[in-house]
Amino acid sequence: MAGADEIPATRPNAPEKEIARIRSNYYRMRWIDSLGPSFIYAIYPLFLRSRGLNQFQINVVAALFFITNASTDVPTGAFADAIGRRASVIIGDLISALAYSVYFFAHRFVFFVIGEVLDGVGSTFRNGAIDAWAIDRLNRARFAGTTYRLFSRGSQLWRLGAMTGAVIGAYVAIGDVAIPWILGTMGMLAGAGWAFLLMRGEQRRESRHQLTPGQVAGLVYERMIGGLKTGFSDRAVLLMAVANAIQLGAWAQFFFEWQHYFTTHLSSGIWIVGWLFALFSIGSMMGSEISARFVTPRALRPYFLASSVALQATILLCAGTGIGHPMVVLAMFVLRHVIDGFALPVYQAWFNEEIQGEYRATLLSFQSTFATLGASVGLPVTGLIADSWGLGAAWQMSAMFALLGVPCYLALRRSMRMPVTSDTKETPAEAGSYQ
Repeated sequence: MAGADEIPATRPNAPEKEIARIRSNYYRMRWIDSLGPSFIYAIYPLFLRSRGLNQFQINVVAALFFITNASTDVPTGAFADAIGRRASVIIGDLISALAYSVYFFAHRFVFFVIGEVLDGVGSTFRNGAIDAWAIDRLNRARFAGTTYRLFSRGSQLWRLGAMTGAVIGAYVAIGDVAIPWILGTMGMLAGAGWAFLLMRGEQRRESRHQLTPGQVAGLVYERMIGGLKTGFSDRAVLLMAVANAIQLGAWAQFFFEWQHYFTTHLSSGIWIVGWLFALFSIGSMMGSEISARFVTPRALRPYFLASSVALQATILLCAGTGIGHPMVVLAMFVLRHVIDGFALPVYQAWFNEEIQGEYRATLLSFQSTFATLGASVGLPVTGLIADSWGLGAAWQMSAMFALLGVPCYLALRRSMRMPVTSDTKETPAEAGSYQ
C-alpha cells in the first residue's frame, strides 16, 4: 500500500480554493445528513418494544423500510440525475421529517407502517445524492487525486454526527422514549435548510425550471432505464451490488437487536445504548482513519474486500457462539465496526470509479436497491429465528450467509489487473452505501 499523501491532490493548474470549498461543503453535508436520523438510531427498537412489538414484528417494520427503499431507490436516483441533487436532498429531508412526526404519535401497527414507508421514500431521495453532487463538482473543478480520503473523512464526520445524536437521543429517552422522534424531525428540517445553502454549483440541466410534470416524469424514466441497463450490463457494478446485498442481508438484524441484548445482559438503563452506539461509531471512525492514510492498490481490492467479508462473518459467528458472554459479544462488534470502517471507503471509491457520471446517482441507487432487497429478506427470517431459537442461532446463520459475498469480489480479480482506459471506464480522477 502507498501512503495517501504520496498521491498528488490536483493537477498543477487546478483551482485549489474551489476544490477546498467543495470538500468543505461535502463534509458539512455529510455531518448534517447524519444528525437528523441519529437521535433515534440507538432507541428505535426499544421504542417499538415499548409500544408492544416483539422482535419479529420489529424486524417486519424495519423490513418495510428496506422494501420501500428497494422500490423507490432507482427512480429517486434518476430524479436526482435528471432534475438536481440539491432538490433531491431537500425533498428527502422534508418527507423524512413528516415520517418522524407520524412515528411520534403512532401507537398502532398501521401507523408504524405509514411512518416507515414515508421515511423509506425520504431516505431514497437523499441516498447517493450528496456523494454524486460532490464528485461531479470535483470533476468540473479538475480534481485529480484519490477519493479514498474524501470518502474516509466524510464517513468519519457522518459517524461523529450519528454518535452525537445517538447519545443525546438515549438520554432524552430516559424521560420519554418518544421524544427523540421530535428531535429527529427538527434535525431533518435543518438538513433541508443546509442543503439549500451548501449544495450549490450544480451543472444546470437544460430548462429544468420550465419543465412540465409530464416532462419531468419522462426525464426521470429515461435516466432510470438508462441507469438500469448500465447496471445490469456492467459485470463489476452488478457483482459489487450483489455482494453488498448479501452483506446487508446478513447484518441488518444486528442493528435492531443489539439494543435489547445489551440492556438485558448488562442490566443497564436505556442510556447505555447511546454510549454503546458511540463506541461502535468510534470503532468505525478508527477504521476510516486507517483507510484515509493508506490506498489499496487496484489489483488488491477484490482480495481486500473478500477478506473483510470473511473476517466480519467470523466475528458474527463468534458473537453468536458466545451469546452468553456480553463482554465477548461487545468486543466482537467493536472489532467488526473497525473492519467495516476500513473497508467502506475502499468499496465506495471502487464503485464510483466503475460508474458513469451521467448516471452516477442512479447507479448509486441501483447498488443501494440491491442492499435494501437483501435486508428486506434477511430481517423477517432472522427475526423468526431469534424469537424461536434465540439471537445466537440467528447470528450464526447470518454469518454463514455472509460468506456468500466472498466469491462476488474474487470473481473480479482478473478485471482489476487490467488498466482503466478512457474507452471503458472513467479514471479515478474523473470518477470520483457498502453498508
